[in-house]
Amino acid sequence: MPRKAKTSGKVTPGSFIIPGVIELVGILLLVIKLLDNDKESTSFTINIILITGFIQATQVVSIAYFENEVRDIFLWIHKLFQFHENIILADIMREQLYKTQKFASLVLRIIVSLFGLTYISMIIYFYKTQYDFIKVPFIMDDYPLIHRIVSSVFLTTTTFFVVTADSILVVLGIYLIGAFNTISSLVKTLNGRKNIPDAGKLLRDAVIFHGEVLRKLMSFYDIFYYFFLIQIATSVFFLLFHFYLLIYVLDNFAYYTMISATLGQFCIFCIFGQIIHTTTERIFIDLYHTLWYEMKIEDQRILLMMMTISQKTYGLKAAGMYDINLDMFIQVIKLCYSFCTIMYNLA
Repeated sequence: MPRKAKTSGKVTPGSFIIPGVIELVGILLLVIKLLDNDKESTSFTINIILITGFIQATQVVSIAYFENEVRDIFLWIHKLFQFHENIILADIMREQLYKTQKFASLVLRIIVSLFGLTYISMIIYFYKTQYDFIKVPFIMDDYPLIHRIVSSVFLTTTTFFVVTADSILVVLGIYLIGAFNTISSLVKTLNGRKNIPDAGKLLRDAVIFHGEVLRKLMSFYDIFYYFFLIQIATSVFFLLFHFYLLIYVLDNFAYYTMISATLGQFCIFCIFGQIIHTTTERIFIDLYHTLWYEMKIEDQRILLMMMTISQKTYGLKAAGMYDINLDMFIQVIKLCYSFCTIMYNLA
């Protein structure tokens, strides 16, 4: 379970109530349509997938509820890469900022492109097939335009919520990774004799900075605890139904964009979790490879203390139990393949 939530200020109720109400209403309307359809397998599966997508969009509620904590981390990141008295640390920060910004920009473009293409292809598909996945209560079927407009509005808001939530997670996570890389680079400066006389100052700065980053990482875990749980559960469910649906609609472009977006999103989170684990683990190794035997006794004690703290590696977990990494991605793909093989044989 996450630690007890601590808010750094008053939370605006509308910031998380409004998205939550929109998605709950959308889920309710989807369920009504699901119960009212003709039980045709493709339509049934589409509605199940959309319900799962709307559930995934509720992740934005968790982020909105912790808006103050999210803002605090963004402000900390803003101050992080500003002026530092330590020239070595300032140079490392400048280099890491450039790399982090490029990486964050690349990942955001991938996310927006995947979901943008999926959104457009789904809108085209629903208008082409004249399939309204939402049935507005008390509105007769003689007015299909109303059902179509409402369906488009809910699909637009849901896509926006999913992209927004994923983007906030990715940006915060990538900058935290950049902070850990900064610590690793700072420690690596002690691999040569040139900086050994200044080892005490460098190590003190590294310990203080490491403590700050770990505190922000714990806050990050608290904010996104339920986010990761919903993300993994819906992604697995998504992939199972997408693969099953492809058996029947191999010639439909919309489904290929949907499965590409789901796979891409799931893959990004798994890679992201793997990078966090590898980055935090590398700090201990970098500390071990320093010229510690040429340092003063008091500096060696600081190094030993930091090595003790760095022995614990960190990574993303779903429900605090399941590691989110590349191994999870491979296992889920295997599960989807086995599921589709069984369903294909039964069909």
